Amino acid sequence: MQRANNRFFEHSRGVGIEGLTLREEDVCKLVVQGCSNKQISSELLITERTVETHRANIFRKLNVHNAAELQHDYGGYFDSNLNE
Repeated sequence: MQRANNRFFEHSRGVGIEGLTLREEDVCKLVVQGCSNKQISSELLITERTVETHRANIFRKLNVHNAAELQHDYGGYFDSNLNE
């Protein structure tokens, strides 16, 4: 239970999905879907380095450490908003 409370507190310090730029949100949706940096760069017509930068910003803003944690914590948000 203590770990769950700590996890909530950690995420409460993040900015949330609303704090992402539109491009970061585009990248985030594709990361949550399991796309690689190469696939994302091809889909969005940006360089892989730009994808890496967006991913780093997303992880920092949402206070997650990897794609699996992003999927776990925010996958449901994108599942319900994929058609937007």
